[in-house]
Amino acid sequence: MESFDLHISGIYLQLVFWWVIETVRWKFQLDIGE
Repeated sequence: MESFDLHISGIYLQLVFWWVIETVRWKFQLDIGE
């Protein structure tokens, strides 16, 4: 059961990491546009 929780945590961390990168890229593109 613990390994299952670790697997879920790993997926969650990947989603958060991807979201942060996408947000930074989006803001960076907005800054360049202006």
